[in-house]
Amino acid sequence: MQKKIQTVWDSKKIQILKASQKIFARYGYFKSTMDDIAQAMGMKKGSLYYYYKSKEDILKDVVNYESEQFLNALQKEIESLKTPQEKILRFLQFRAKEFMQLMNLHQVSIQAFLEATSIVSEMYQECFEKEIDLLAQVINEGIEQGIFIECDPKKVAKSLLTFAEAVKFREFHKNKNIVISQIDYSSIEEEILFTAQIIINGISK
Repeated sequence: MQKKIQTVWDSKKIQILKASQKIFARYGYFKSTMDDIAQAMGMKKGSLYYYYKSKEDILKDVVNYESEQFLNALQKEIESLKTPQEKILRFLQFRAKEFMQLMNLHQVSIQAFLEATSIVSEMYQECFEKEIDLLAQVINEGIEQGIFIECDPKKVAKSLLTFAEAVKFREFHKNKNIVISQIDYSSIEEEILFTAQIIINGISK
């Protein structure tokens, strides 16, 4: 397994990032201002500029911070499971539940989420690539244990995660004007796990 990501985050920056998450969720990224964030922090805007020069810089660190927390939690969630089949299914289930919990916590609208994703797409892609690498390691373990047939672990991992993302974004684009918590995510999760099981069966000996 990969080593955990260990970035040392300044405690004040973490407070700013958490406050910014709430502001972005409430107003959407484009309507949010540095004044809004400073006010939520109870600090002067000049003091906020000491830590961040723009709201884009803040958004990038929000993504970095959340991605790091998520990847470490994901790795911890699957490392104690015994079989690669269990790890793959738990991997997909965990990432779906974690995403929904985060969105529900901040009551993020789908429109606000899509706005933010378009702005920091490269950073989301970096996190996605790390997920692919982590899942590919699980698949490779199955190959080495003689449980899975010889295949390209990274291609299989990418196919699983690309499908999971496609199902999620399909629902989001159908329901742009509501809060994410209003989406029936249980049906999304069920569809993802159903297809994942078919793929797992296909690579199993």
